[in-house]
Amino acid sequence: KVLVNGHIPDSTCRKLLSHFGDDLVDKINDPDSLRESGISKDMALLVAETWTFLKAHFEVTSVLRSVGISKHKVQRIWSHFKDNAANILVNDPWALVLVDGITLNQTDTIAVRSGLDMDNPSRYKWGVYFLAKSQKGMGHLYITKTKLSTLFYEQFGSNPSMASMFEQGLNTCIAEEKLVLVGNCVYEKWVFEIENQSASILSDRAHKSRQSSWFDEGTEEMEFLENYDGTHEEKVDQAVKDWCIDREMTLSEAQRSAVVKALLSPITILT
Repeated sequence: KVLVNGHIPDSTCRKLLSHFGDDLVDKINDPDSLRESGISKDMALLVAETWTFLKAHFEVTSVLRSVGISKHKVQRIWSHFKDNAANILVNDPWALVLVDGITLNQTDTIAVRSGLDMDNPSRYKWGVYFLAKSQKGMGHLYITKTKLSTLFYEQFGSNPSMASMFEQGLNTCIAEEKLVLVGNCVYEKWVFEIENQSASILSDRAHKSRQSSWFDEGTEEMEFLENYDGTHEEKVDQAVKDWCIDREMTLSEAQRSAVVKALLSPITILT
């Protein structure tokens, strides 16, 4: 059934079972032995590779589910790490925090079961990454290095060696382009890129608006506003009032003020 679910033809599975019987489990990893059943070389290779993948998949899934990771998150882990998932689980389970929703405590439990050294530098590297990433769930785009170090010591202890472990972990994350340090601010790489691009767009927008203003001589807007007296803001405010009267629309003073500011400013931020 396992091989059939892995898209091996039912006829091939029956041929293997008929030839090897209970010994199939001992032979299934060896393509040369599988050919004794009469299947082709290519099919023997496919059977062995499929069995290896499915066996790893079941073993990994079993371990992940045993530490409280949901089926949905298990699927996301396989989607992220693909064929390397089994290797990650055995040698570097802390890397699982790359997948949203996986906690440090869950990765530590897997590491203990695998007999890994809990002072492994990889544990501290991924710990730094996880703690930095966790701020995203609190509505922040970054965390200060000072705050990050505090969280790190709370998680791993504050003995003297932890200071160097924190710095090493942070520097490794930066070198591997998982985190970005700007001044005292630590960003996830992709969040930093989004913020950087957004800042560039806003800056470009503000620059262009200074080059082309409503209040330049000869513009259609300026000609329209010449019907009103006062400062630019007073003229726009009066124009908005008249627009509302023409359309029988009522705005509160606060609403009208917001409209005026939106019209006068090249950038409006809604919070």
